[in-house]
Amino acid sequence: MKKSLAGVGTVLMLFVLAACSEVPFTLNGSEASWAYSFVKYDGISYELTDEEAAEEEVGELLGEVKRNVVDMDTVVNYVETDFDSNELNPGAKLFAMKESGDDEIIYERYGKYFIARNTMMEE
Repeated sequence: MKKSLAGVGTVLMLFVLAACSEVPFTLNGSEASWAYSFVKYDGISYELTDEEAAEEEVGELLGEVKRNVVDMDTVVNYVETDFDSNELNPGAKLFAMKESGDDEIIYERYGKYFIARNTMMEE
C-alpha cells in the first residue's frame, strides 16, 4: 500500500514539475504580443485610445494605414514603418489633430474619430 502511494506521489510530482517548467513565451516568439495598440506616423508610434475626438478637432488627412502588422511581431527582421498598425486595418484614415502638434493624431474607425497619443510624450 505504501509503495503504491509513493508511486502515485512520484507520478503527481512529475506532472507538477512538468507543468511548472512550461515557458509561457517560446524562443521563436510565437506567443509574443504587442504591449499596446498602435499606429506609426512620421517615425512616431501613437497608442490608440478609445477616446472619441470631436469632429471640430479633425485636421488635415495625413494618410491611410498601409499594413496591419499584428502577426509580424514574430518576424525576425520586422521593422515598423510609417502607416503600420497592429490593430487598424489597411485603409483606415489618419488625421492631424488641430492645435496638438505631434502629441496626438486622430484615426477613423466605424465612422467615428478617435485619439491616438504619442508614446514618447513627456508626462
